[in-house]
Amino acid sequence: MKKALFIFLSLAVIAVSCKKKKHNDDGQQQQTYECLPKTLNYTDHANASNNDQTVYKYEENRIKSKDRTFSDGTIYTYNYYYSDKSKGLLDRIDIIINGQVVAKILYTVQNDKTVERDLVVLANDNTTWLQAWEITYSYNGDKVSQVHIVDHDLWHQGANPTDETYVYTYTGDNVTDIKIYDTADMNTLKEEITYQYDQGKRAFDNVITQTFPKIRVNNVIHSEDNVYGNNPSTEIRDIEITYNNKNFPTKYDTKDDRNNLLDTETVEYDNCE
Repeated sequence: MKKALFIFLSLAVIAVSCKKKKHNDDGQQQQTYECLPKTLNYTDHANASNNDQTVYKYEENRIKSKDRTFSDGTIYTYNYYYSDKSKGLLDRIDIIINGQVVAKILYTVQNDKTVERDLVVLANDNTTWLQAWEITYSYNGDKVSQVHIVDHDLWHQGANPTDETYVYTYTGDNVTDIKIYDTADMNTLKEEITYQYDQGKRAFDNVITQTFPKIRVNNVIHSEDNVYGNNPSTEIRDIEITYNNKNFPTKYDTKDDRNNLLDTETVEYDNCE
C-alpha cells in the first residue's frame, strides 16, 4: 500500500504554467517560471535504506533531467525527450547509471494523450533490451477510465508476472476510487483504494511535463486501501501536508491509523518565496 500511495502522490505532472515577465539588460522580455520543484527528499522512517533525494533541472517549465541519489550513494540520471515540447508530451526518458543507459521509459501519444507507457531494461549482455512492464491507458473523454498494467517481473527472473486492470472513478477532477482486477477475471475485485483531497496546489502544478496522464488536480490527504481475496483487510493512510505562502506543498507526512509516522517527503522550489 505504501508503494502504491507514494506512486500516486507523484502522478499527473501536468498543468498550465504560471509565469511572469522580466526584462534583460537589452530591454527584451523573458519569461521567469515560478514555483518549480527543485529538490525532493524522501525519508522512510522504518527503513533508511529506502531514502533518496531527487534534484530537477528544467528547460523553461519542462523537466530537462533529474538526478535521483539513493541512500547507498547510487545516482540515477533521467534525461527527458519530447514529442511535443510546447505541450509537455514525452517521447521517452532515458535512465542512466555510471554513464550508461540502463533503462528507457517509452511513450506512445495519440491525439495529445499518452496511450501507452513502457519500461525496457538492458539485459546483462549489455546489448539486449527486455520489456519490464507495459501500461496502456483508456480514456472517457479527457479522463483516464482504465489502466492496463502488465508486469513481467524481471526483477525476480519472471517468477511472478502480473496482468492487472485498474478502473478509475472520479469526483470532479480527482480520482477518488480505484478498483483493481486480474485482467483475466474482471468479475472478482482484487483490491480497492479510495482517496480524499484538500484544495491545495500540487507540487508540480506549474510543470507541463506529462509523465503520467492527468488524474487529479488537488493533493491527497487521506487514503484507504481495501484488500480483497483470500486475506481481506483495510489499511488507512493519512497524509498531513504543509504549505508555503503560495499554497504549494513543502512537506508530506504519511501516517498509519495508529498515528505512526511512516514516511516524509519534502519539496524545495525555485522562485517560490
